[in-house]
Amino acid sequence: MAEATLILPDSLVDIVFTKEFVLAAVIAWILGGVLYHEYISPLSKIPGPRLIVFHEYILLSTVFRQCFDAYVHELHKKYGPVVRLGATTVSVADPDSMHAFYNTHRFQKSVSYEAFHNPTENIFSTRNIELHKRLRRLIAPVFSMSAVLAIEPLIIDAGTDKLSERISVHAERGDTFDLMAFLYHMTFDVIGAVSFGQSFGLQTGGDHTIIKWIEDSLAIGILKMGLKGLFRPLFFPQLIRSMNKLDEFTRKVINARRASGVKHNDILQRLLDTVDEETGHGLSDDQLVAESITQLIAGTDTTAVTLTWTMHLLLENPACMQRLYKELQEAIPDPNTKIHYVDVKSLPYLDGVLHESLRMRPVSAAGSGRTVAKGGVYMAGYYIPEGVELSTSIVAVHALESIFPDAGLFKPERWLGNNDQVSEMKRSLLTFAMGPRGCVGRNLAWFELRLTLATLVRQFAFEVPAGAELNMSPAQGFISKPKDGKLLVRAIKHTA
Repeated sequence: MAEATLILPDSLVDIVFTKEFVLAAVIAWILGGVLYHEYISPLSKIPGPRLIVFHEYILLSTVFRQCFDAYVHELHKKYGPVVRLGATTVSVADPDSMHAFYNTHRFQKSVSYEAFHNPTENIFSTRNIELHKRLRRLIAPVFSMSAVLAIEPLIIDAGTDKLSERISVHAERGDTFDLMAFLYHMTFDVIGAVSFGQSFGLQTGGDHTIIKWIEDSLAIGILKMGLKGLFRPLFFPQLIRSMNKLDEFTRKVINARRASGVKHNDILQRLLDTVDEETGHGLSDDQLVAESITQLIAGTDTTAVTLTWTMHLLLENPACMQRLYKELQEAIPDPNTKIHYVDVKSLPYLDGVLHESLRMRPVSAAGSGRTVAKGGVYMAGYYIPEGVELSTSIVAVHALESIFPDAGLFKPERWLGNNDQVSEMKRSLLTFAMGPRGCVGRNLAWFELRLTLATLVRQFAFEVPAGAELNMSPAQGFISKPKDGKLLVRAIKHTA
């Protein structure tokens, strides 16, 4: 009887590395991923677009097309308060759920925030909960309302006084000018004065290079978030040069302040002097640089763009503009009076206008991401397992009819009074975030917003000249700005 012979291939490699085998393996891998994420994953029951593994690329494209926030809002309108955006990402547009994961330290910021370590972890970017607690203990007192009031002369001198003088010149000549650019220059000059000990002088013809450095540094962060591990500094030499220039400039300012031995009444001095009572340590040199750069970014773009949106909305709603002017006229009878914060801090319609602008045009439209903690969590009836990234669609929340009736209309009066509805609206307003990771500089922001808007509307009447209309739809980069990046106006100085 003949012996059975087992015939083996000459080499396993001959099979594994054939085109057919590789193609079959790739198809099997893709199908396996699709089947898992569509039917087996703990997130498979959460509503959202399908096929989810491919949807992530659509989502990424909306970031580069500057329409991420609007796109996610549409998803919420279609699928409800909880939407699956990707294989491990979920968006929530439910106020009760948001409070559950923002008002606690249990949920870390998402890993994407590491893209904004510049040059090291800072109060905005760190995911380390203990480090954040320490930084907040050091930095929060620097931005208390009493601390901000103490630097009011710097804010007025570098900011609103110069802005008023500049607009007056153009008003006398009847010029059309870009109010958005003027507001940018003002906020940069203010942050320079209070955080760097010197106004950048942008309102009086100073060098605008620092704006380019900041824009490029922000672009690096956005690229790192989008490209993740594919980001390579070698491919972006100009952006890297700008980031290094900004770092070098900030270090020079800090070193010069130390070398001078002169104490100043400003934010930089307080950051230099602050000491953590629990540890006895202050901020390291890299932390001082990182926090100063964070202030430059957080304290300029956001305030300038919020004021731009507010003026645009008022110009679109002249009855609201007139009502605000009347309130300011009663509070400040003489239009030539230099306005101080005490004059405007408690004006209800002024606050209503700002709240409504922040609701309708939130500058930080994409909600702050959090990583679900161990044990998972239930959100609006859905179980979200640990490790999943949660975020909030601020645009979707701010458009909820159940909280903001007639949400598509600009109605500052909705914020007047102290009833339950107003309390619920304020609870759901997410512009400055909430909880322990809420904006540490909100007192300074509100100070500038109230003071600047009051100065503009009390001292000048504005109009958009015929032919100067622009595309003012929101375009989202790091923050949500008007698509054309301008607000062209003419001004007439009030005489009464």
